[in-house]
Amino acid sequence: MSNIAALHPNDAQLLRFCDGELAAAEAAKVEQHLVACWHCRTQLEDIQAVISDYVHYRNETLHQEMPPPPQQWSELRLEAEAPRRSIFPRFLYAAAAAAVVCFIVYRLNYTPAVRAAELLQKAAAAEKGSANRAQRVRIRRGGRTFTRGANESIPELQAIFIAANFNWENPLSAESYLAWSKQLPKKVEQVETSAGAYRVRTTTPSGSLAEATIELRKNDLRAVREVLQFRDDEAVEISEVEETAGRIEAPATPPRGPEVLAKKAEERTSASDELHAIAALHAIGADLGEPVEVTRRDGRVVVTATGVTDFRKQQLLTALARVPNVDIQFPAQERTVSRASGSGQRVSSADTRFETQLREKLGGAEAFSAFADDVLARSDRMMERAHALRSLSEKFPVAVESELNDPDRRLLATIRAEHAEALSSELARIGQTMASVLPQVSAPAENAAMNSWQAASQQLLAAAQNADRLLGSLLAGSSGDAAATPTDAAMALARLGVEINRYRRITPAK
Repeated sequence: MSNIAALHPNDAQLLRFCDGELAAAEAAKVEQHLVACWHCRTQLEDIQAVISDYVHYRNETLHQEMPPPPQQWSELRLEAEAPRRSIFPRFLYAAAAAAVVCFIVYRLNYTPAVRAAELLQKAAAAEKGSANRAQRVRIRRGGRTFTRGANESIPELQAIFIAANFNWENPLSAESYLAWSKQLPKKVEQVETSAGAYRVRTTTPSGSLAEATIELRKNDLRAVREVLQFRDDEAVEISEVEETAGRIEAPATPPRGPEVLAKKAEERTSASDELHAIAALHAIGADLGEPVEVTRRDGRVVVTATGVTDFRKQQLLTALARVPNVDIQFPAQERTVSRASGSGQRVSSADTRFETQLREKLGGAEAFSAFADDVLARSDRMMERAHALRSLSEKFPVAVESELNDPDRRLLATIRAEHAEALSSELARIGQTMASVLPQVSAPAENAAMNSWQAASQQLLAAAQNADRLLGSLLAGSSGDAAATPTDAAMALARLGVEINRYRRITPAK
C-alpha cells in the first residue's frame, strides 16, 4: 500500500488522465494510485460523468444555439491541415474543467445538505406512522454503558442533551435529529451510503454539540444508531435495544447439551473466521476506507466489495482464497454523495489571516497549496486508521474477544497495533510539518482511565475527527469551524497524541 502514501492527483491531472494527455510515466503513476485509492477513483468517475453530460449538452443544445460560421468550413480545410493545434480542444478542455469545478463545488456544498434534509424528513414521517418505535436504547459514554427506556432519567446524560438542544426523551429518532438540525444557524451535512444503511453526518460551529451522525436502516428508514460528538472531546453513542418482552419462544424439543455446545463452537468459529477475513483484507490495505464490508450471516463470513475494479476484485479473491467459510460479493456501485473515510478536504482559498501569513512565509500560493495538500492527505490517512480501529472495536467487543483463542487474540492485537502505529506516524509527520506555523502548547491531561481498548478507540476516533476538522478549517477553507485558530489546531493535535499513547498502553484481554 505504498501508493497510498503519495499525494492525491488534483482535478486537472485526473481530467488530463481521462483525455489521454498525460505523459506515459505520469499516466502510469496516476493509474497505479487509482488502484489503491477509493477516494480518487470516485472522483475520477464523477469527472467522467460530468464530461459526458457536457458533451451531450454541447451536441444537443449549445450547438443548435451557436451562430453559423462566417464562411464555409471547406475553405478552412487547408488551414486545418497545417501543423498547428486547433483551438476547439482547448475550448472543450477549459469548458469541461469549468464544469468539473462547478460540479464538485455543487456536490460538496449544496447537494449533500438537500439530500440529508429530504432523507431525515422521510425517516421522521416513517417514524410517526410506525407502531413499533424503539422504547429502549443503549447509550455509551466513555467507558460506561447505560440502558434506558421511555421517560427514564439519567441526570448526568440528560443535562448535556438539554444544553445541546437535543431531545432527551427520544434521542434515537430521525424526528429528534431533524429538529436539532433545523435550529442550527450554520451547518454542513453529508450523506453516506453502505450496503444496508444511510448515514447522515452534521457538523456545526454552533452550540455544545459539534458533530452528530445518525444511521438509518435502508429498508424502513428506522434509526438504529447515533453518535454525538461534543466540543469537550466527549462522544456519546446511542443504539437500539431489541425488545423481547412478550415474545414466546418455546421449541417443541429443547436443544440438548451436545447441540448447544455445537452451536457455541460454530459461533466461535464464525468470529475467528471473521477475524481472519479482516486480517487478509488488512494485508492488502482493503480495510482503509474502501467500500469493503465484512459481516457474519448464518455461520458464514460475507465480504461485500461495492464498485471495485476488476484488478481489485482479483486481489480480494486471492487474499481471501485460504480463509474458510467466506462468501465474496461484488455488487454494482451506487452513485452517492458520500466521501471517503477521511476528511476529503481539498484546498480552496479562504483569504484568512492565517492563510495569508502562511502564503507569504512559504513563498506564494503554489507553495501553500502543496504544503496544505500534504498535511490534509496525511490527515485523511490518519482518519482511515482511526476509523479502522473503531470498526475493530465494534466487531470484537469485550465479550466476543474473550471467546477467541490465544493465537486469534494475538492476531487481533497485531492488527490494532499496526493501525495505531501508522496513525501515530502520520500524526508525527503532521506535527513536524506544522511545527513552524502552529504555536507550542502543553500536552493536555488524560481523560478518565479506561479498562478496554474498545472504549479507548471511541475516544481516539473523536480526537482524530476534531483534529481533522480543525486542520481542514485552517488549510482547506472548510466552513465546518469558521472560528478555528492555530492554537485550536495545536491543542487538537496534542490531544490526539495523548489519546494514541493511552490506547497503546491498554493491554488486550488475556
